[in-house]
Amino acid sequence: MGIDTTKYKVMAFTLGAAFAGTAGVLFSHYFYIAHPASFTFMRSFDILTMVVLGGLGSMTGAITGAVLLTFISAYLAEYPEWRMIIYSITLIVLMLRRPQGLFGNKELSLKMFHLGGGKDGALLKVNDISMVFGGLRAVSNFSMEIKAGELIGLIGPNGAGKTTAFNMITGVYTPTEGEIMFNGTRTSGKKSYQVTQLGMARTFQNIRLFSELSVIDNVKIAYNMHVKYTLGEAIARVGRYFSEEDEITKKALELLKIFKLEDKAYETAKNLPYGEQRRLEIARALATEPKLLLLDEPAAGMNPQETKELME
Repeated sequence: MGIDTTKYKVMAFTLGAAFAGTAGVLFSHYFYIAHPASFTFMRSFDILTMVVLGGLGSMTGAITGAVLLTFISAYLAEYPEWRMIIYSITLIVLMLRRPQGLFGNKELSLKMFHLGGGKDGALLKVNDISMVFGGLRAVSNFSMEIKAGELIGLIGPNGAGKTTAFNMITGVYTPTEGEIMFNGTRTSGKKSYQVTQLGMARTFQNIRLFSELSVIDNVKIAYNMHVKYTLGEAIARVGRYFSEEDEITKKALELLKIFKLEDKAYETAKNLPYGEQRRLEIARALATEPKLLLLDEPAAGMNPQETKELME
């Protein structure tokens, strides 16, 4: 989807470790000692309650939950036998009335207070590419050319190497031989996210959604490769962050409407029926705003009704 997953995993780990380290320093400074015995079951329960109370998808929510729970704990210090009961009731009521927490996925920011402010005409040119796995030659001397605006079908029996060819074109595999040019740039050897950033998107024969994310978040992730705000603006929730996120949400909903998925925008992707998961994967690929879209058996596994709905 045009995102360097390794980069962001390392970044998330680094930021998480930095915040955890800072919290440890402040904890030691406040209590004068850091010992494993300090982190009891009740301490873990307190932290869990803070996050759930504020909202699992919101840093502002987690901070607000921590402040609220700290004041509640101080107030109930003289009644320790009531604290667990009140915590439990609070969590039960929250799960029933507002399972997303007080803030949900929303963030408090300064903005809320108005303080923030192919040279030869071929789009794709594949020259004699081959893919060898050990002693197996899966694809041999494959060539093709696609111009902008063309609709091309790649036909062949199962096992002919169609998906392998797609994997080479999109950077999943590096061709053993040959060269791939996309929009005047040599893409052979580039990683998948780099190829996507150049303007090429694809779907997969076997669905590859972010199954634990919502339908709309799957689409927004693809749009995210076009954002202009910086990491600092995203963390501080200032500058262009909210305006661009609002625009991305609007575009995502419009795209979901085209694929008749707008009513399920906030459902978890893995809970969609198979045919709707197929449509969502195509919508996500289109959200990258590609110059070239590759569909690897987009109707595979779909019944006639689902195929008809996809064609409509």
